[in-house]
Order: sequence, then structure tokens, then C-alpha cells
Amino acid sequence: MPYVTLRYERAKLYEEVWVEAVTTVAKRYGISDVALRKICRKLAVPLPPLGYWAKLAAGKKIPTPPLPKHSGPVEIVRQRYVSDEEPDPEHLVARRAFEVKPENRIVVAETLDRPHALVAATERAFRKPKRRNLGDQPITERPALAISVSEASLPRALRIMDALVKALEGRGMPLRIEPDDKRRTCLTLQGQVIAIRLAENISRTEREPTEKERQEIKKYGSTLFIFTAS
Repeated sequence: MPYVTLRYERAKLYEEVWVEAVTTVAKRYGISDVALRKICRKLAVPLPPLGYWAKLAAGKKIPTPPLPKHSGPVEIVRQRYVSDEEPDPEHLVARRAFEVKPENRIVVAETLDRPHALVAATERAFRKPKRRNLGDQPITERPALAISVSEASLPRALRIMDALVKALEGRGMPLRIEPDDKRRTCLTLQGQVIAIRLAENISRTEREPTEKERQEIKKYGSTLFIFTAS
């Protein structure tokens, strides 16, 4: 499979993104503007603010910020798969027709019956997690699918991953856990490795303590922080 090596040089990127829009620069590299923005963040390359190009087109003079000092990498090198074959229009049409059929919809089951081997292994790994972080999310060092959710949401997360794993496998894109990273779930699509992770956003807000909690604070003479997760 043919690959091309792309070099993202910090100084060069800085010059490019302040001369043309990020979307234009990204197309020249053959990546999405979202991917290019992430690379710029890693290289500490400042990007034009929202509305910059419109103001410039209107004749407003906007100063360009200097390239800040950076102690990190000055270059990122990546490989990108490039297909020599022209996309088959008939194949794309057939794929779209397959996906829109009701019987081919990816449905999450109400219960976890006969789970995929990867999901079953993940369930076993989370039964006795090594520890829990501040968001009450179980942490395991055993090989498992990349799932970061609270203990209460774990059963649903397993059902979602079970549906996804089986659907991707049926489409010839099986998921796997990288041997060098026990929590990295990925698949290979057109020669590119794509990582997949199921995560739950958790926010915490402070609440007033109950009467019982007030008594405990008074009894033990220490501050008790009460949080509610949502």
C-alpha cells in the first residue's frame, strides 16, 4: 500500500496559516482542518481568530502575532495512506444503499447477551478495577476496549461497544486492542489506523450538606466537601 510522508514544520506552518485559511492549508496537506488545528496546537502555532479573514477582506489592518517561544517539538512527521486506485462509484453507491436499509442499522441491545470476545474480556477487566479516579471511573490495566465511563454507565457502554464491534466486524473492519497499549482500541481503514474511544463527560457541582453530614462535620471537626455528579 502506498504511503506518503508528511512533515509539519512549525515555522512553515506559522507562515502558511497566516497567509491562507486553515481549510485551504489543510487541503494542501491532504488532511482535515480539524487535524491541522490539532497539529498547530501541538507545535504551539497561533491561529487566526474567528472573523479574521472577513475583517482582512474588508480592508482592516490586523497585526499578526509573533511565533511564541516553544520548548516542545518544532516538527511533526506522519505517514498518510494514498490509494493508487480510483474510488469505485458503484461500490460507494452499493455501500450507501446497504447502510440505509433498516435491517442494517446498528442497534444497541437492552441486555448484553452473547457479547463479542473483546467486550467479554473488557467486562471481566472492569469487574475488579485497579483503582478509580476522581470522576468515579473504574481504571484497569488489563487489556480492554478504550472505555472511560462511570461505574453506573459501564453496562450501557459495554452494550454500545458490543453493537459497534459486531457491526464493524461484519463490514470487514474488525476492532482490535493494540498489544503495545492495553487501552488503545483501533481499526485499520484504507491503510490508516483509526483509534476509537468511548468516553463519558462528567461534571460536578457542589451542594449543601444534609443534616447528617452537618453533624459529621461538627463531630469530626473537618470540612466535608459534598459533590453531585451529573
